[in-house]
Amino acid sequence: MTQTKFDLFKTNHPVILGVGTLKPQKDFYTLIKAFNFLLKKIPIKLALVGDGEDRESLEAYVNKLGIREHVTFYGQVNDVSKYFVKADIFVHSSFYDGMPLVLLEALAAGIQIVSTDTPFGPKEILQNGIYGDVIKIGDFKGMAEKIEFRLHNKIPKEQLINRANEFSIDKVAKEYSKEF
Repeated sequence: MTQTKFDLFKTNHPVILGVGTLKPQKDFYTLIKAFNFLLKKIPIKLALVGDGEDRESLEAYVNKLGIREHVTFYGQVNDVSKYFVKADIFVHSSFYDGMPLVLLEALAAGIQIVSTDTPFGPKEILQNGIYGDVIKIGDFKGMAEKIEFRLHNKIPKEQLINRANEFSIDKVAKEYSKEF
């Protein structure tokens, strides 16, 4: 039996997804601020997948904002792919990231993406907005605006999946071997 969005997230409203270790560099605070800002305009849900040192303080922040019923912390999971496939938008909110492989996972799932402009990755992977939106680091209002925009203006799923395929091991190995 196929799992529906409702089965996984317990909502039929749009689901915003954040994935990663809950630690300072991932800046989930900006994602929560953007979500809270947008929640005042439209009914949505935030799903956070991952665990880490910031979990308690992030949960306390969500409680302080009074939005606990709209935010679910899923903790560490073995297979994050089902979350990507069932959510509506993936948000990468990091301050920095060596190579955000999570963006490639999101593309492979065909999910809409909003990402901060960390060095080394998002602009290149998303080709400056062709495959997802890139915003300034820490800009929660800009993040909220892009999330809302992508809820109504989706990039075709096939286009996103095709972009992910450009990063397959075979293609990357061929390009690498051309250099040497």
